[in-house]
Amino acid sequence: MTIHIACLHASASNIAYINRAFNGYDVVLTHVVDDNLIHQIRGGMSQEELSKKIIHQLQQIEQSDGDCILITCTNYIALLEELAVEFKLPIIKIDEPFFEQVARAEKPIKMLFTNEATVKGTMKRFKAICSCEQEIEVVLIPAAFEQYLAGETVKHDQKIIEYLVSQDLFEYTVAAAQLSMSNAAIVYSKLSGQAVLNPLNALQAYIEEKLKIRKKKNR
Repeated sequence: MTIHIACLHASASNIAYINRAFNGYDVVLTHVVDDNLIHQIRGGMSQEELSKKIIHQLQQIEQSDGDCILITCTNYIALLEELAVEFKLPIIKIDEPFFEQVARAEKPIKMLFTNEATVKGTMKRFKAICSCEQEIEVVLIPAAFEQYLAGETVKHDQKIIEYLVSQDLFEYTVAAAQLSMSNAAIVYSKLSGQAVLNPLNALQAYIEEKLKIRKKKNR
């Protein structure tokens, strides 16, 4: 059975990550991108205006023939949590599978970010959803997110990898909190042998464990 997932992004760059996560699975993806959201949040758009915008966008997406909606932007998710609104389609919030993995950590946690605007909302949601016994240190990697917004994803990934290589992190559980950081986290893991938790890998696990979607058989 094919499942149709409608994806809502705040950056077109996230499309490639989600296509990669669902590659080979019996899933049809459609993508809706609102690349103005980050700038509107930074520009001081009011909470009420942002809330109305998100509700309208999700209601528009619900008019498609999708089976569920995947939200990949942590700012979207944090804002949505403040709304007492029910939607017709199930909504998958990309941070929740990631949070579940982080909460199982057996070492102190380094939670890495590149976008300062997502830190407060993400950590508030994590603490509300998960019970975690480990100490969590939030680390902001400077300058990288601006490169991501400019489409310089190779430089963005390299800056994150350089930070990871420069640190002694083997005594910690390392978690890259944003989807945009996933590629760099995966590359560093292969280079160093140290696993870095990230939303992309967590989503791939969720696909099989919770959605019960299996990979297509080779013919």
